[in-house]
Amino acid sequence: MPYAILRTAKLKSHGNIGASLAHTFRTRETPNANPERTPENEVMHGPTTPAGVHEAVRKRLPEKHRKDAVLGIEYFVGASPDWFKGGQDGSGYFRTALEWLRERHGAENVVSATVHRDETSPHMVVYVVPRDESGRLNAKKWLGGKAALSKMQTDFASRVGAPLGLERGIEGSLARHTTIREYYAAVNQPAVQAITVSPELVTPRLLEKGFLTSTYESPEHVARRVTQQVNETIKPIAEQAKAADFERRRASELAGSVGSIQKAIARLQRLANAFEYGLTPQQVAELIRRAGEMRAANKEQQKQAIKAQLGQQRPKGPRI
Repeated sequence: MPYAILRTAKLKSHGNIGASLAHTFRTRETPNANPERTPENEVMHGPTTPAGVHEAVRKRLPEKHRKDAVLGIEYFVGASPDWFKGGQDGSGYFRTALEWLRERHGAENVVSATVHRDETSPHMVVYVVPRDESGRLNAKKWLGGKAALSKMQTDFASRVGAPLGLERGIEGSLARHTTIREYYAAVNQPAVQAITVSPELVTPRLLEKGFLTSTYESPEHVARRVTQQVNETIKPIAEQAKAADFERRRASELAGSVGSIQKAIARLQRLANAFEYGLTPQQVAELIRRAGEMRAANKEQQKQAIKAQLGQQRPKGPRI
């Protein structure tokens, strides 16, 4: 079941914008990117340099704006890795997503779009200046609260993902929104490598060859060298373990969503049973109201009982 993936990040300063562009255009070291595949990256829209994109953002900023205003929105558009393994290169998907963003924000406010193909899964990074109809910076209009984010995900999945067989995540899920940084950390993990310690690695190396005697590494030096080699080998495994823990927590959150759905179904079943006993809708509503009052009364009684118990257990000190 492949999913359409849409993530957002608020860029609140020019420093944030510059750091993000350095990653997008690979002007700083990017450990998760394969340098041999970096030439496959594609600028789909806008300037081809970080300086050019930054200047395009500046030109779209209003002359006056709040000091704490969000200057830009970074959109991350991706899909489940399995979808790309099926032979998809994502070109059509990314073009449709770009058109969706232009319609959403206005074409003049979408200043840059770059597709990365040098990481584990292809994805697109888009920079948008969040100007509303009045020309003011107003990121809240698009990213303001859970309702707005949920509506965004639903619209994106139905209009961009669905035609290509990509589904939306669980609507109403208790799982929190994954940030771009968390997504990068989870998916761009190197493959686990088997650890093999060769005999040559633990054999003391010749340091100096003499005419009659030779000098070899001490046991302490060998231990340090082997330890360093093992640590370098297990580093990617540790990183992948972090990704596994990330997925475990996501699964736990989704399980909580399923539990909530099951409880709702149980409530609906109880209502259905009430109708089967011949109760009218008004009588069922009255039962629900009275049940709510009784639950509230029970909670209040429990609070009072706990307070009374704590009061009895509190040690009495001397009067002053």
